[in-house]
Amino acid sequence: MSPVKRVCAFYSVGPHYARMLDCLRSDYPNAAIDAWIPPALTAPDAAQDGLCDVVRTEAPHYSPANFAACARLVRQLRGHRYDIFAVMFDSAQLQVLAALSGAQVRLHITPRGKQIPLRSSIAGIACDWLYGILKGRIVYLWVWLAARLFKVKR
Repeated sequence: MSPVKRVCAFYSVGPHYARMLDCLRSDYPNAAIDAWIPPALTAPDAAQDGLCDVVRTEAPHYSPANFAACARLVRQLRGHRYDIFAVMFDSAQLQVLAALSGAQVRLHITPRGKQIPLRSSIAGIACDWLYGILKGRIVYLWVWLAARLFKVKR
């Protein structure tokens, strides 16, 4: 396996972005780590934080409703040819972004620094998302029926 050359640390709103950068620096000391941050966020000092580059995203927030902006983000990510793509949360949107990034390794880094591999199949991500929705609706239906069928005496 070739050594890791380029790492992308993709920012999401949350308290542990600095911890994610520390984790990536300690696990991949010779890699060039790029911090992808939204336009309004104060950029970390690249030299002090051991970063190669700070890349500003086009928009502060991306949504599937704005397909053109999402496509430009994916094109920009793929152009950097990252070996590792790291995100802060394990959401369906970030999993799809990681899968589309073209990176060989896609990671979710927890607030405690644990690295969890992300699913790489977009079809698998969609199935997990639909399963979560279906499971939530079944639980809601069960609670609704239980509340209606089993009255509590006062």
